[in-house]
Amino acid sequence: MLLIVQALPSAPVYTDPIGFNKITCLTNSDTIVGVPFRAEGSLKSVLASAPVTAGDGETATLTISNSSLNPGALGTHYVKFDGGTRDGRWYDITANTANTLTIDLNGDNLTGVLSGNSLVIARYWTLDSLFPPAQATTSWTLDPESGIQVPNGHAIVSSLGTAPSGRRTQILFPNNATLGTNRPSTDIFYINRNTNLWVRVAGSVTPPGETIIFPDTYITIRHVPSVTHSTILRVSGDVVTNNQSIALSTRPLGAGSNDNYVAIPRPVDVSLWDLNIVQSGAFTASSGTSPAARRDQLLVYNNSIPQINRPVDAIYYYLVDKWVKVGDATQSSQNNVIIPSSAGLIVRKYNTAGGVTSHWINTPSY
Repeated sequence: MLLIVQALPSAPVYTDPIGFNKITCLTNSDTIVGVPFRAEGSLKSVLASAPVTAGDGETATLTISNSSLNPGALGTHYVKFDGGTRDGRWYDITANTANTLTIDLNGDNLTGVLSGNSLVIARYWTLDSLFPPAQATTSWTLDPESGIQVPNGHAIVSSLGTAPSGRRTQILFPNNATLGTNRPSTDIFYINRNTNLWVRVAGSVTPPGETIIFPDTYITIRHVPSVTHSTILRVSGDVVTNNQSIALSTRPLGAGSNDNYVAIPRPVDVSLWDLNIVQSGAFTASSGTSPAARRDQLLVYNNSIPQINRPVDAIYYYLVDKWVKVGDATQSSQNNVIIPSSAGLIVRKYNTAGGVTSHWINTPSY
C-alpha cells in the first residue's frame, strides 16, 4: 500500500491519508474482493447536540457542528461514528440540511450517543465511481519490459452488447437481503461497450451504474473464458484510520447458521488474531473440534487460483485460546495466518436466541 499525505483544504474539512493498492483479477476466474478505502473527500465533524430519534424509532436526526453542507446533496452518502457508544457503526443518510443529517437506523439505536461525539460523512462507492464505463478495458498491449499483457483500462472488460455470448467481465453482488448459508448472488452487472453504461442482468435498477457498494461487503469480479488476459483492480481513496463496525446477523435458535458476506476496509494484510473479531465479542468460540461442537466459523477464499464459482479455500473456528483450521488433525494454532488486504470473507454465525445481531469492531493494525 502506498500512503500519500494530502494537503488539507480550508477548514472545516479534514481528510485522512490517501492510499493506493492493486489486485490481479485472473482470466476465467472469480476474484472476490472488498474495497479497502473510503471514496476521497470525506468530511469529519462532531455532533453539536444529542441525536433526536423519530417516534417510530426508524430514523434519527443528527445536528453537526459544520453548517456548510449543501442541502439535499448527501443522498449517496453515509455517516460513521468515530467514537462513543456507536464507535465504528455507519448509517445511511436519507436527507440533509446545511447542518443536519437524517439517517436510517436500520433496526439499531443511538443509545449513549452524545454531543461532541466524532463522526465522518463519506460518499458510497458505486459501480460508476469505482469502474467508470468509459475507462473499461477493451484490449491489451504487450509490455516489452515485463513480457505481460497490460490492459488499456480498469479491471472491468466491457461487453459486446447485451447478448449473453457477448458478455465479458461481470460483477456479482452477494445476497445480503436474506438469511441462510451458501446463498447465490442476487445481482449481476456488466458494462455495455456500445452504450458505455452499466447493465443489470435481471430486474430493474435506475440507473444500474448508481448501484452502491457498501463499505462492509465484498463483490465478485468474474472474468468469463472469453476474457483472454488478466486485469488489474486499482483502488485509491481515504485510508480508514479509526474503528470499523461490521454488523453480523444470526438466525433464531433451531433455524441454522447464517452467512455474512463481509470485507474489512483495510489496505494491509492482517492476521486472524488481529482481525479482532474474537476480542470484540462478535465471534462465538467453539466448545470442541467436532462439527456439532463448532459455533461461529470464518470462511476465506484464495484468489490466486483461477476458478469460476470459487469455493472457499479454508474454514477456521476459535477454540479456547486459538484459531483452528477445519481438517487440521493437529489443532495447531492458526493465529498468525494472514488474510490478504481487500479480501472478501464469510462469517458464518451460529444461531442465537432471538436471532440477534452482533457488531464486529475491527481495529486498524497501522
